[in-house]
Amino acid sequence: MRTLYLIEFIIFCCEEQQSVHNGFCVVKVHEFKVEMTCGGCSAAVERVLGKLKGQGIEDVKISLDDQIVRVQSTLPAEKLLETIKKTGKATSYIGVQN
Repeated sequence: MRTLYLIEFIIFCCEEQQSVHNGFCVVKVHEFKVEMTCGGCSAAVERVLGKLKGQGIEDVKISLDDQIVRVQSTLPAEKLLETIKKTGKATSYIGVQN
């Protein structure tokens, strides 16, 4: 019975994320260009994405110099983009990092 619950969770997780690989959700590294000029800007991005840690986001790396945010996540890019835009910073999706 316990195995059944785990399988149901994985199927639900992957259906929600629209990303399936061998029965597990695929973790991708998404890159975004975010207009950040100071530590406060990058902290704002970290804060909004931090609210999704444990809900699909595994790691966030921010390069203030390059104005790049890399998000390791099972969430769709659209959800991540929408979340980053809550900071009010100009944001665009670059793509999945290879």
